[in-house]
Formats: sequence, structure tokens, C-alpha cells
Amino acid sequence: MRLWSHEFELRARRNHPANRYKDYDLLNITNIVRNRLVLLHGLGTVKIRDWERREIIEKQPSPKHLGQHCKEALFIIRMTKWPLGLVSDPESPLRDYTAEVRGGLRQLENVFDMIHDPISDAEAEAILKEVFADEQAARGTA
Repeated sequence: MRLWSHEFELRARRNHPANRYKDYDLLNITNIVRNRLVLLHGLGTVKIRDWERREIIEKQPSPKHLGQHCKEALFIIRMTKWPLGLVSDPESPLRDYTAEVRGGLRQLENVFDMIHDPISDAEAEAILKEVFADEQAARGTA
């Protein structure tokens, strides 16, 4: 008895995921890949932001969670730069998504900096005084 029959091999080839798109031309396949890339980027960004909110922002995170967040967030930030390069290419059919991907990257970077490189209270006070200088001057004259 043979363990690997010819019929089994043919059936396996026919049902292989790579053969799922055999009737598509190259343009259809590249569109599928591009659309899934943008979809996966969006889902990944939403998932990491949900985890950040639940485990880091809303709770007092343990050093283990902070270390895990640092490692994972840096990886996601690096991975987000790849689809940004693809969608912002002048010849990309997905240029409409450039602002969305760039905004997601900016959010990830800002939250990362907020968590892992926070500003001191003195810096925050200096920024508030600079931004609201007119209000403070108005209070001083009133």
C-alpha cells in the first residue's frame, strides 16, 4: 500500500490555497494583495491601540507589560512604515489610503512617546505658559 497516492496528490494540488486564484489575471491578484495589506494594517493598528488602552493607559502597567508594549509597539511602528511606502507611491492605486496609514502611524508613534518618553512636569508647565500666554496676561490685568 502506498502512503501517497497520485489521486491524493492531484486533489491536494487542486485544493491548495495558491490555486484559489488561478482564474485571476495579474491585475486582479495585485489588487487583492493591496487591499488585504491595507485591511491588515488597519486591523493591526486597531488591535494594538485597544490593547494599549486596556493594559497600559487605563491600568497601572507592570514593568513586564511596559516592556512587552515597547517591543510590540516598535515592531508595529516599523511594520506600518512598509505599507505607508507602498500606498504613498505615486503609481499606487491605493494612494487614497495614504492619509489613513500615515495618521495611524502618527498615532502609534505619539502614544509610544507618551508612554515611554513622557515629558516632565516642568516641561508641561512651560508649554502651557507658552501656549496660553494671552490668557495669563489677561488674568494679570483683570
